[in-house]
Amino acid sequence: EFLKEAVLQIFEKAIIERNFAAVYAELCKYLANAWQSKQFVIDNVNHNFKAAILNRCQEEFEADKKNSQINTSNLSASEIEEFEFKRKRKMLGNIKFIGCLLEREMLNDKIFLYCVYYLIETPTPDALECISDLFKTVGYIYDKDGRRAELTEPFTKIVNFSTSKDCDARIRFMLRDLIQLRNNKYAKKNSQPSTTQSVQSSQPQQQNTQNRNQYQNHHQNHHQNHHQNHNHNQNHNQNHNQNHNNNHHNQNHNHN
Repeated sequence: EFLKEAVLQIFEKAIIERNFAAVYAELCKYLANAWQSKQFVIDNVNHNFKAAILNRCQEEFEADKKNSQINTSNLSASEIEEFEFKRKRKMLGNIKFIGCLLEREMLNDKIFLYCVYYLIETPTPDALECISDLFKTVGYIYDKDGRRAELTEPFTKIVNFSTSKDCDARIRFMLRDLIQLRNNKYAKKNSQPSTTQSVQSSQPQQQNTQNRNQYQNHHQNHHQNHHQNHNHNQNHNQNHNQNHNNNHHNQNHNHN
């Protein structure tokens, strides 16, 4: 029960807080290593943490299938809107989290192919957005020469959707960005997944850059002020000399 509850809590958090999916995936990787030799009983079956994560991924997919078949005709417009919002949030969150788990080798490539084929066979706008997000997260790992043959059919459909007027304009542009990214061999994607440590390690460098820029701006402003004061003193001396000459001229004139 402890393992089941832990996995459930992590999944719920990761799905709702999609921007932090990578952090929760890192937590799962840590727990999988820490509990590698431990076995937990879930529904009368022994599982390790990695297997429990895999089962939860499958459960989320099955839940989405059931939700897509729910009859909403007896619901009000506001209830339908709320239902679709929650379903889309869970769907996008689940795919994002699965992508982050795949990126850290917590799941095998069969899960990746299963997700791709499932989403492309149910090409709703939400499904196409999910498949785009999935490829942008782990395409640089799984969409390589050895596996590209398996992805020929899905990407042929993606190309067709990217030019179809029946497809929402936002989704069309999203798919075109994905196609361009794939043609560039995912060049914009880092070769390693982002971690909390890598984010923190970049902060001192950013701080040093800010401090250096502040020093340069202060030095430049100090130089400009010094230059302005120097010009002011020159102008003051010139005016003083001119007034002195005028007074001397007037005195000579009066004397004459």
